[in-house]
Amino acid sequence: MDIQKGFTRQFWFAFTFLTATLVDVPGHVASAQTQRNLSFAERAVVVDGKAYDLDQYRPTRSTFLLTAYNLDRQSTGKSPGEPGYGITATGTFASTDRTVAVDPHVIPYGSLLHIEGVGWRVAEDTGGAIRGHHIDVLVDSRSTALKFGVKHNCEVEVFTPVAGTDVHPISHTQFHHS
Repeated sequence: MDIQKGFTRQFWFAFTFLTATLVDVPGHVASAQTQRNLSFAERAVVVDGKAYDLDQYRPTRSTFLLTAYNLDRQSTGKSPGEPGYGITATGTFASTDRTVAVDPHVIPYGSLLHIEGVGWRVAEDTGGAIRGHHIDVLVDSRSTALKFGVKHNCEVEVFTPVAGTDVHPISHTQFHHS
């Protein structure tokens, strides 16, 4: 067996296992002190298939009003085929596994959010009704949004990008040992 390939597989397994430990345990978000004592693989979180290094973010915790929206005309004012349909305020294509709408004066675009009961999301959209401590979670349908309802005083861990850092997802190729 090629040593480099073996190392890469071992490292990827460790990264996947440790990320799952941070991400998949309900309600678990490592404290800032714990995060400083962890290796890179342990500090990375995966959102919609992309890894983010938590060292590039400053964590805070606050309570928010949570609601949900979907990509229908009633929620967004646009229908499929119209210009801008499904495009977020930051220019990305909206994803139910990633996108939340926020007030960018409260939560800057590009921030990572760990929302209890929802999981990890990225602040990349906003809307006319999203003001102050209000987060709107993108879901797959109007019925799911209605079932989600309105949730008051929800604890959310917000990881704000550290000034001057590039907050783009880390390429999986960077995990390979050279």
